[in-house]
Amino acid sequence: MAAASKADILTFASAAWNTTFSGTTLDEAIKACLGDLNTSELLTDWDTSQTLVSGGTSLAYPTNYKSVISIQLASSTGYKYDPLIELPGGMRALKQLIYGTSPTGIPTHFVEDIDQQKFLLYLPANGAYTTEINFWAEHPLDADSIIYPSKFQHLLNVGATYWLAVLRRNKEYINHWGQVYGSTRQRMESQVAPTARGAYT
Repeated sequence: MAAASKADILTFASAAWNTTFSGTTLDEAIKACLGDLNTSELLTDWDTSQTLVSGGTSLAYPTNYKSVISIQLASSTGYKYDPLIELPGGMRALKQLIYGTSPTGIPTHFVEDIDQQKFLLYLPANGAYTTEINFWAEHPLDADSIIYPSKFQHLLNVGATYWLAVLRRNKEYINHWGQVYGSTRQRMESQVAPTARGAYT
């Protein structure tokens, strides 16, 4: 899927402000918009780069990870197992499960270790598995590397236009574009409704 375009943001903001923006002139407004949108769950991503080895008990957080939607394992033949379930009771429950035992099997549950930036799995893997992690992502604050899909183009257009008004302290534009940005964002948030953890996707 094509990504939203910085060039389109520049064109839109130029028309809105009746001036010409180019190059890096809107970078701070675009980064402010991206940072603001990171407070919502709008951007999803997949990580299929990790292989769980035999005896493995953890998977690293993917790049730009914010929160998990689902973790799914697949066998060497391509068979996909049910998504892992987040273990009620967290780390304490995990420690109780593994205390004094050494079973292995197909992992069925996970716990997040925020300090180590990992998912800890139970049971320890009884073989090698490929993995698919579906997650809510943080967008990097980089105006030249936009990864939002093109369906977010209008939201980014009006968002950057609004944040430029904030940075320039233009009250008239803040009032106008703030309302447009707010309603557009609300509409996109309702379209990208949060997916329940562990749900099939």
